[in-house]
Amino acid sequence: MAYTKWDYNRFGEVLQRVKGKTVLDVGFGTGEMLKLLSDYKITGVDINLSNLQSDVPYHAEIYKMDIRDLEFEDNSFDTVIAMEVLEHNPEEDNERMLSEIRRVAKDRILITVPYNEPEPLYKGHKQSFSQEKIDRLFPDAVQWIIQRGKGLPWIGVME
Repeated sequence: MAYTKWDYNRFGEVLQRVKGKTVLDVGFGTGEMLKLLSDYKITGVDINLSNLQSDVPYHAEIYKMDIRDLEFEDNSFDTVIAMEVLEHNPEEDNERMLSEIRRVAKDRILITVPYNEPEPLYKGHKQSFSQEKIDRLFPDAVQWIIQRGKGLPWIGVME
């Protein structure tokens, strides 16, 4: 996958908010964020490892795992990141996914999703995130809009 300057802007927006030394990247896809997190003790999980690039940091721990059932102890990671993950799952799984992310996070969660994506949804997306939905799922979160050039913006949330 070729990443754009807008993708790297989004990565930077998340990186500057990472707290602590241990980071879990949920749904890492190609592993680009794993490379950018090379200064941290990084663990990555994804339900599909076939997109993982070969140049991820040698010290990253990689697991095939479902976001709905993270096989880690409570409070295992200082920061848990999920970038462009939730929209690929059915809406009825939101509470379970967020419960698992919150359970394994000690200090902070950082999530980004496409913001106000209209129908028809982008290929592979199973849900859209309106402001009302974001406020309902993340009532106490800090939120920020991440611009995407001419495309739809992303929204970032931090708890």
